[in-house]
Amino acid sequence: MKTANLGPASLMCTAVANGSFAAACLNIVPVNPIFASWILTAYFIQVFVIFSDIRRGNFFAANITLVFSSFMFLAGSLKIFVSYSTEVWGWQYNAAPAGIGTLIVGAILFLTIPVLMRIPRLTAFMFFSLALVFLLTGLQDLSILPFDSTRVIGILLVFASLLPLYEGSAVLVNEVCGKKIYPVPGPFISENRQESKSDKSSLFDILTDGKKKVLV
Repeated sequence: MKTANLGPASLMCTAVANGSFAAACLNIVPVNPIFASWILTAYFIQVFVIFSDIRRGNFFAANITLVFSSFMFLAGSLKIFVSYSTEVWGWQYNAAPAGIGTLIVGAILFLTIPVLMRIPRLTAFMFFSLALVFLLTGLQDLSILPFDSTRVIGILLVFASLLPLYEGSAVLVNEVCGKKIYPVPGPFISENRQESKSDKSSLFDILTDGKKKVLV
């Protein structure tokens, strides 16, 4: 038996990576190269998912997954390697460049909210949480916040881990069993209603290759 797509794999590895980041922010586990290797593994899994989405014509998912996973998983793991190396060799580490990039990624996620309203709610809530995570992390790296937001970021990452953990497992089980075992909430905005002619060339239609719904 097999699923129709790699969506569950993407959600599950996202849950693992977000949960790992949450544990680090809440001082549950130490941050070291072994920790970073788990995050890097999640990125490589996402690469396979991206190619699968492109082959199926799901270009919105491919775009958002590429941006999100590259700057959260790949850049995050590389940041850990660099930070760890600077401590070992006694070099000075400057987080400001990473902070600027992290702020931009957070802004990108917020700008995609109109499209996120049309994907399953659990995934949308996950991206809302991650947008806040990127913004808070960027502001903290730039030393703009008047307080340490690490614990707040950790709590947001807990939600961003539990949501894809449940949704990925639910989608996988439902597809393999051929029936609804676990409920998965639909999108905030349904695409079933009649669209006006002015909506035919919307950004949503372009990103989804003209399809009437987003494949997950």
